[in-house]
Amino acid sequence: MKNALTKHAKTTIRKPFSETNEIKKLSLLVTIVDRDASDVFVDYFQTLESNLQIIIFGKGTATSELISLLGLSEPNKDIVLAIIKEEKIDEAFNYIKRRFEISKKHKGVAFSVGLESIIGVSIYKYLSNNVVNKQKGA
Repeated sequence: MKNALTKHAKTTIRKPFSETNEIKKLSLLVTIVDRDASDVFVDYFQTLESNLQIIIFGKGTATSELISLLGLSEPNKDIVLAIIKEEKIDEAFNYIKRRFEISKKHKGVAFSVGLESIIGVSIYKYLSNNVVNKQKGA
């Protein structure tokens, strides 16, 4: 990795993060599952180096007759939001698909949205799980 500092006559100029580090694309992965079934997904997303997972409680608005007719489970849902490196999205979807196939009763919905820009180097480092070790004297 290149030295992040360029020295000019007693003045130190820091190069932009994108010039000294590889920028990896990120995606927002949204997974909607039955209430209290989200922990297994959060745990797995952490193994994919996801630093941020948020669980939001959701409630379906379909009538009980429609839920019964369609063979759906309870209307209470967990919505899991996770920021994942784009290169790991296929791996995440393969895991989600396997989990949905385990039970005929417990299904869900999953989709991802690519993030086009992130403002702030610190925020990008956190979301991408990009740990940069500072060297002494750098």
